[in-house]
Amino acid sequence: MKKVIIASIIVLMVVGLGTTLAGPQGNGVPSGAHYNLNIIGVQNPKTADMTDTNGHTIFIDLYGKTKIMLAEGDDFEVTDRNGTDSSGAAFTLPNPDPDNTGTTLYSVYARPLGKPGGKAKMVTGAWDPDIQDYVYSVCVLEVERTKGKQTFQNVSKELLYIYAYIWVSAGPDTIVGTADDIYDFMRVPLFHEALQGYFWEYDNNGLKLLQLRFYEGVSTTVPGVVDSVVPDSGVQGEDDLVVTITGTDIAVGSGANVSFSNDGISIKSVVKFDINTLIVTIDIASDAEVSEGYLLVTRIDDGVEWIGPFEVVAAP
Repeated sequence: MKKVIIASIIVLMVVGLGTTLAGPQGNGVPSGAHYNLNIIGVQNPKTADMTDTNGHTIFIDLYGKTKIMLAEGDDFEVTDRNGTDSSGAAFTLPNPDPDNTGTTLYSVYARPLGKPGGKAKMVTGAWDPDIQDYVYSVCVLEVERTKGKQTFQNVSKELLYIYAYIWVSAGPDTIVGTADDIYDFMRVPLFHEALQGYFWEYDNNGLKLLQLRFYEGVSTTVPGVVDSVVPDSGVQGEDDLVVTITGTDIAVGSGANVSFSNDGISIKSVVKFDINTLIVTIDIASDAEVSEGYLLVTRIDDGVEWIGPFEVVAAP
């Protein structure tokens, strides 16, 4: 089984705006009504009780990891603003994709603000009751506050879904939790019954403010999942590794492009074997980051996307 363990600021015009009507914008977001959520990194932990205090802010540690527990509801609402204590923060939001169609009922956008130099990672996780362990998405949101104007990016894939190996059944020995258990790489939307206790894990490295905007009625189509990736891992320093990717119609027409989220992987060639199969040859740098990431297949003719797992393991 593979898992990913990613495991006070001056707030200007963004704090407390709530649901607003946005006109046409050049900062990467649609125009229209939206809900603002501001995640604020603070140097010193908050001591006040911030449960059920409303507002559109969540306070987290300026450095380190914070859990933001997620609950399903009809509206967007912060129910615990203090993420600096042992219980973490809490946020309620609607189910983004009840039938797991891959097209959301609303979209979420993010941009980093505050003093340049801070960065953070944010990953969606949940509890898998079958294996009594946490599951984390391989799709990790990484943001960095650079100099100059900051624009929004659509982060619906990272914050509204989990892409991960999910337990399916016990293996031939019929015992749950042993090495022969069967797992499938799946796309699981928030609040799907396959998992429980959904949350965002926020790993902060000095970012003062991350602004999230939720646009109801604005849909995003997120990637599907390929049928198989063989092999789905490679070793640091490995050259000319041939990876076969299969999936229904992933290479129809002009074929598809392939990219890897893992740092240190370079693609030497992508060959269309048939409409359902791509053969990709890659080099993995000797200093490539050891990580469980993913590969992204993008069909050339229409931009339809699929995700598959790929892990870089340490050289022996």
